[in-house]
Amino acid sequence: MGNVFFPCLLLGNLSSPSPDLPIFLFSIILAGHFLGLLEDPERSYQNLRSRIVHIIIFAAAGITIKLNFIFFASSVVFISLLFTAKTDKTIFSEKSFQLKLILCSATFLIVWMVRGVILSGYIAYPFPWVSFPVEWKIPFASVVNMANWIAAWNRLPGVRHWDQVLNNWNWLEPWLTNLFADPFAILIPLILATIGLSIFLAMYRYRKRQAQHRFLLLFLIPPVFSIICWFFTAPAPRFASPFFWLLGLGALAISCGNPSAKSAKILIMVPFVFLLNFFIPFSNVKEAAHIAVTQKSLPKALSYLNRKTEMILMTDKAFLFYYPPRVPVVIYKTDWGLDLFTLKKGDQSWDPPLPFTLYPHPKLRLRGTSLQDGFMIDPPDPGDPSVGMHEERITKKWILTVP
Repeated sequence: MGNVFFPCLLLGNLSSPSPDLPIFLFSIILAGHFLGLLEDPERSYQNLRSRIVHIIIFAAAGITIKLNFIFFASSVVFISLLFTAKTDKTIFSEKSFQLKLILCSATFLIVWMVRGVILSGYIAYPFPWVSFPVEWKIPFASVVNMANWIAAWNRLPGVRHWDQVLNNWNWLEPWLTNLFADPFAILIPLILATIGLSIFLAMYRYRKRQAQHRFLLLFLIPPVFSIICWFFTAPAPRFASPFFWLLGLGALAISCGNPSAKSAKILIMVPFVFLLNFFIPFSNVKEAAHIAVTQKSLPKALSYLNRKTEMILMTDKAFLFYYPPRVPVVIYKTDWGLDLFTLKKGDQSWDPPLPFTLYPHPKLRLRGTSLQDGFMIDPPDPGDPSVGMHEERITKKWILTVP
């Protein structure tokens, strides 16, 4: 697990590690087990049970890392269960095995949902599907507002308000331009998918053996389903990159007719090369070598390998990670006398003092006597969308400027 989560720190998001890399890896691992289930020549009782357990575990764990993984995970689990039940009708007859599958998923999902309720009052914030009547629950209008902002920002970053995007299709043209800006994320896997499916269809008529393995087309259903759901929810290119790659490489594997486990694993490993290029661009390697030779500074050279080189301070103390800049903050005093730190100007902060918020609420107060007790809005105002991104802030006299 350390190998899964540690590389995400190389992006420089030390205070909030990006889940993109872990989700990419979980997608590849889950797809590998799914493909192994479909192409297993023996399909023995024990092999099927083992595959199903692994699929359930990685699907549930992936959902807890990033919520939009639910479309890929649920489709893989659904197809796997149907395929296994059709292959061996007795495999789910044992109640102990059914209980094991439930516990495998519940171990991750229940803890994740409880964490969501503790943090926000919702099991899947920022989606207002299910909430609990706790005193710290974020107002419903605020949750809807945040969900709309997420949907709008992933369609057209930089928009001034979400209703400029969600009420029309004007965002589609700039979105398409941005979609193919990075050919490794979307374009190349789409080309691979087109080639693979073309070969499969061309050879289908002439190779009877191909027809015997058409069930491998089931492997393409989860990526396609995930891409469709991605388009209608949060269509940022980086969110769907693993699904496009699975679609492209899966189509190539299927076009081989009867892909062996070895060849399938080789194809599944291909995205790691492009994943490495995503986080450490090949062009940066040459520049890093030049820095190491000319400036004789290994820390500077290693720091340059980071994708976000414009945010790294090139000093001898920098080693792979950048130092987050300090942004001037001010103190906002609520009606309850609570001091909140907020930005003096701008909307980005990396390492602020606590308690910090971009949008201070005048009715916010502590639930107890310390930060460990959490916060609440008193009196509660369910119609106040105070949480989210706004063009304007609540105006109140600034009490103190903090350097």
